[in-house]
Amino acid sequence: MNSQKHLRSIGKMFLLLLSGVFLTLANLSNLPNPLNSVPPFRLGQLLSTASAEVATGFPAVFDDLVTQGEDLFFNETFAGNGRTCGTCHPATENFTLTADFIATLAPDDPLFVAEFIPALMFGAPENLDALGRPQRFENPALMRAFGLITENQDGMGDMERRFNMRSIPHNIGLSASIVTPADGLTPPDDRTGWSGDGAPIGTINGIPATGRLEDFLLGAIVQHYPLTLRRSFTGPEPDFRSPTQAELDALTAFLLDLGRQQDPVLLAGAADELILKDAGAEAGKVLFRDGVAGGTTSCAACHINAGANADVTGSTPANRNFDTGIEQFLQNRLNDPTVTVVGEPRPVDGGFGTNPAGDFTTLLAQPGFENENFGDLTFNTPSLIEAADTPPFFHNNAIAS
Repeated sequence: MNSQKHLRSIGKMFLLLLSGVFLTLANLSNLPNPLNSVPPFRLGQLLSTASAEVATGFPAVFDDLVTQGEDLFFNETFAGNGRTCGTCHPATENFTLTADFIATLAPDDPLFVAEFIPALMFGAPENLDALGRPQRFENPALMRAFGLITENQDGMGDMERRFNMRSIPHNIGLSASIVTPADGLTPPDDRTGWSGDGAPIGTINGIPATGRLEDFLLGAIVQHYPLTLRRSFTGPEPDFRSPTQAELDALTAFLLDLGRQQDPVLLAGAADELILKDAGAEAGKVLFRDGVAGGTTSCAACHINAGANADVTGSTPANRNFDTGIEQFLQNRLNDPTVTVVGEPRPVDGGFGTNPAGDFTTLLAQPGFENENFGDLTFNTPSLIEAADTPPFFHNNAIAS
């Protein structure tokens, strides 16, 4: 085994062991809870309460804010097209989606509404806008092949060409991974979604939004739940209903209390330093933390304590954005069937930023898709702790392992 392969093997062993450690830690009741008004509610507890009482496999009776949020997450459609949060974030798949799991779903599963609701089917007569243009709600081919969902972070003014194809990020451990840097652009007030600006900003059906986690939930309803692409809360035939503030509070409480509540401590010599019993995993931890001798950086520079926060000198660790080049990787391989469905449109994903005054994308756009998306090509840092259980990786599922 050459040195590079050996280092990759050690690093992978570390992440696999770390994921196991935190699945265990997720069940410890003495971890700090950011929501003092609700009892601890952990992933292990969530998965152990399976019941045949409801179709989702979760109990039907709830008596506190967090478990009310759980009920809403898995059961509430908000009078839309039948989707719930759990449609794209099933607990049995660690709150993400993969092509293999999608292949097991029934043809009438709400995930596939773009295949059987005419108003959501690209190019169907009921789908055309006032100018006769087709509107893209989903791309079923890319969804089924790579587990990708259509997003419109850069606005819905041109739904034929302005869209991003993104993977479903898990939502475990959000309480430790969405802090906006003190020197970062605000709003958004929280770093949500793959580019850190996944939550809407402005006013939506009278509800002020500043890019917080609870605003992300409101934006998800508008993006993923409509009966038609008018996306109207009002009128004789509304496309969905607006969530109440109590529902947003409960959903936010559930998400913040889901999974681990803190990162491990990898700092060498710290009193509570995480020491792994497996020698290979412990060597991987040291390599992850300290980097290679003579190197200029380490994995921990962007993933301090293997979480989602970056350790930038002179600032409090927070969730930062970086240009890793993964979008360039994808755009260079649009004829590669292992990373995309050849021929299906994959406009450049601009990442963070939605300024319509100019196109900040430095990649070459596909023919017919010039200047379609905005952004600075940076994406926010995901936590690595759950990585072993949530492949494929990156915002476009371009890396399988």
